[in-house]
Amino acid sequence: MKKVALALVLVASGALAFGQTQKGNFSLSLHNFSPHLSESSSLLAPTNSFGISFGNIESETGSTKTKSSYTSLGFNCSAQYFLINNLSIGPNVNLLFQSLNEKGTGGDTYKNNISIGGLEMRYYINGGAKSKFWISGSGAWGTAQTKINGANIGNASKIFRSSISAGISYFLLERFSLDLGAGYGIFKVKDSYVNFQGDTIESTDTNKGVSADVGFSVFF
Repeated sequence: MKKVALALVLVASGALAFGQTQKGNFSLSLHNFSPHLSESSSLLAPTNSFGISFGNIESETGSTKTKSSYTSLGFNCSAQYFLINNLSIGPNVNLLFQSLNEKGTGGDTYKNNISIGGLEMRYYINGGAKSKFWISGSGAWGTAQTKINGANIGNASKIFRSSISAGISYFLLERFSLDLGAGYGIFKVKDSYVNFQGDTIESTDTNKGVSADVGFSVFF
């Protein structure tokens, strides 16, 4: 009798762990977004591996010193549908909001918005009653636009991003998981402008790097 009860418990635990990612289910996720562009002109200020940073920048040109404070917030939002058990696909949207404020009288306010969208595919592997391992891949396209005191500066930059990541989802509740992982991303930024001779000049920056992939998911 004890063996039968134990078997039923194990079956129930396995069914619970499998149920969130079975065919026909949906998931909504919110993760961090780090674009690996700390040295690119498309960013106002540095970002870190978690996509969220605050700080101050001091610059000196000749005898002029400038101090600025900045905020950088990056998010990756996705909606997934499970085509088969453990395999999901769906749209994702990457958003980065940055602001930089020059301190002192007459200081300018800079804002930079990056928005890109595409598709993400994710595969889950059962790791126990309360956890699942996952691997994912995604690609996205979009733009970056900088404003100074509310006015657009130049044309919007064109952006392409591709990434792969892996990690683990720990289910704090039956349908709610904490996701922890790491990813490798490639980020391309294409700019164009017209010089004084009327020629169109194009440039492309390619940035690569590893960042944390942290967030949460809801399954239903």
